[in-house]
Amino acid sequence: MTLMPVPDAGSYEVQWAPLGAGGVPGSWTNKAFTTVKAPVVITGLNPGTSYVFQARAVTKTGHSDWSESVTRIAV
Repeated sequence: MTLMPVPDAGSYEVQWAPLGAGGVPGSWTNKAFTTVKAPVVITGLNPGTSYVFQARAVTKTGHSDWSESVTRIAV
């Protein structure tokens, strides 16, 4: 997942969840990042498990909508 900088963003939130039966996400986990620098490392994922990820920008006036979901398999 590549995050693109958003003007006036003070930080970014990323959320992810394991995909369950039928492609339905399980419980979401959130993490805040203060900058967009590659790579963003998310630890604690189970190898071989498919996860869905979303991101949004946080500004002084609120936050953006969540991005489109992307699905990746943890290694």
